[in-house]
Amino acid sequence: MAQFMGRYIPGNPTILVRNMPGGGDLVVTNYLYNISPRDGSVIGMVSRGMPTQDVLQVPQVKFKSLDFNWLGSPEFSNRVCAAYSTAKVQKAEDLFSDELIVGGTGGGSAISTTPILLNKLLGMKLKLIAGYHGGPDISLAMERGELEGVCETIAAITSTNPTWLEDGHLKILFNLEKDPIPGSGAPSVQSIAKTDEQRQIIAFYNSNIELGRPILTTPGVPADRVAALRRAFDAMMKDQDFLAFAKTAHFQVNPLTGEAVTAAVARVMNTPKDIIDKTIVLVGKLGD
Repeated sequence: MAQFMGRYIPGNPTILVRNMPGGGDLVVTNYLYNISPRDGSVIGMVSRGMPTQDVLQVPQVKFKSLDFNWLGSPEFSNRVCAAYSTAKVQKAEDLFSDELIVGGTGGGSAISTTPILLNKLLGMKLKLIAGYHGGPDISLAMERGELEGVCETIAAITSTNPTWLEDGHLKILFNLEKDPIPGSGAPSVQSIAKTDEQRQIIAFYNSNIELGRPILTTPGVPADRVAALRRAFDAMMKDQDFLAFAKTAHFQVNPLTGEAVTAAVARVMNTPKDIIDKTIVLVGKLGD
């Protein structure tokens, strides 16, 4: 994106990329909040889990998510649970009578915590087998018959197996966002939940996915500069050279505006404490 966004910023500046690893993006997010100039000259792409870490009051967090100026996201991808074509389970309601064996990586990753949450919260018979190194290993295990499904983002599924959803190797059972995926023929799991509390827990658990891959600038930037950066981002998302490059690099382009990301951050930060506490009891530490 650094190659293209400057075309649409007044003055056509060159954008230089600086990688700042550490703390699962806590280092760079703290830097942007506390050290970077507050004039719009520094932007950052940070983990979508940063607002969650903020609302959980993680000790290393030295920023306030609502103070940042959120510029947009190049990607939004639904989180789903999907079953392999040979599995007995082929629709969401089957999970209340039949078991689906799904793969995970362990730890606090969403590929592992999603089936744990839905098993404990809704009683879905999702049996987690953890310890796989990642998506490709889980896909091979499904082909070998060791596993029957997976819970992860559509972007992650298609990056490993571009045709599996199209050709029916995997069937989406449901997605975790409030609205069902158009054309999928599958419901949102929030429509399957029985109580408002269950829906609130699912929404909070899944809230970071709704930020996509967020881009922000520092607090205190004048409103006209924030607007210029947001519109430059929007224009870049339609740039034919950028889209051609993204296609060649197999990057998904499914953008969110800065206003949409800001609203998603606000929803995370406004989550009632009892919902946060109950989510943590169900799945432990929340990751990305």
